[in-house]
Amino acid sequence: MGLANLSFYVFQGYFIFYLQDSGLNYLQMSVIYAVNLIFSAVLSLPMGNVADRYGRKRAFAIGAAIMAVSMLIYAFNHAFAVFLVAEVIWAVGWALLNGSNEAWVVDQLSKDDRSSEGPRAFTVMMSMSYVLGVAGGVLASMLVIFSLNMPFLGAAIIAFTCAALVWRRLPENYGAEKVRLGKILGDSLKFYRSNKGLQLLTAGETFRYIASVIYLFLYQPYLVAIGLGEEFLGVYFSVLMLSSAAGSLIAPRVADRMGGHRVMALSSLGLFAGFALLALSPGLAASCFLFALCGFSNGLGWPPLMIWRNRLVPSRIRASALAMFASFTYIAGAAITIALGALMDASSSSAGFAFAAFIGLLSIPLYLQAAKKKERGEAAAVTAPVVRDGPQQM
Repeated sequence: MGLANLSFYVFQGYFIFYLQDSGLNYLQMSVIYAVNLIFSAVLSLPMGNVADRYGRKRAFAIGAAIMAVSMLIYAFNHAFAVFLVAEVIWAVGWALLNGSNEAWVVDQLSKDDRSSEGPRAFTVMMSMSYVLGVAGGVLASMLVIFSLNMPFLGAAIIAFTCAALVWRRLPENYGAEKVRLGKILGDSLKFYRSNKGLQLLTAGETFRYIASVIYLFLYQPYLVAIGLGEEFLGVYFSVLMLSSAAGSLIAPRVADRMGGHRVMALSSLGLFAGFALLALSPGLAASCFLFALCGFSNGLGWPPLMIWRNRLVPSRIRASALAMFASFTYIAGAAITIALGALMDASSSSAGFAFAAFIGLLSIPLYLQAAKKKERGEAAAVTAPVVRDGPQQM
């Protein structure tokens, strides 16, 4: 998971600037993001079904290799149409990887009778991911000295290495190859329709996710426009990753005292505050601090989210349920990202920041309501009679 994230972070520090250097405007860049999100949404559920049936390790390794191909396409092209093709390929790989890696971790802990260590495991993984983001930012700054294409080439090499290591070294801990894909799909949809808490959590996370995407979308062109040197983008990306790592490290302790749902609401509140102040067009130093606040807030929300949603879904459809969670998030994210791109081309960055602040604020009541639904469901489970499941048809 660390290598998969590192491959992403190596090019992410210069991604928007690379698109601008290729001659794209904000609307075209938002379309690229939207194509990624739309295809990720469409493909996430069937790819999650594949991971539940054929194994999470296989899905993880193949997904990482496919994503590496997408990065190679970016490394050797500057055409908008080719970028769209690369995003579709990326979405195929991401749909295989996303959910399967998280599901693998949960089921491996369960297999080793260490399920109680889930919160600690997710915290460590997210923190390590962001620390590797620091390394990715520094590596990108070194590679970009030669060419803006080089971070993509470096990312592809790292992703191929990840795929090879996962395939050769990671044990396969789940795979229901006797169960039809159609049954896994049907069970996933049925479970999702019946779980109101998961539906509200999905809605809340959709808005928080969109706000975090907007901060990654805007910080590069905005900071360069107000005076940050282009050569420092990779270094500043490392600062953002350190901020995110700090947020993810303190999240479990804060969640123990406040509750995970309140920590996620606090994460959204931090995004709202950062964007609302950025909309006032402060100077370079203040803007750098506020983007770091957004990074900290983004990191703060991830560990409790991973713990919460994994507790809501059963193992047999875990990858599928997590993929469905992502699908709804990506669909809404695609529509709002295109609206943001059009808004930015027609107005100013301040309008984009105000838009992001509003989006982040919308998630807070949804998290709190999702927690209430979960508590009511647990109370009902305690008072309800125990019903044993009969044998199921395979």
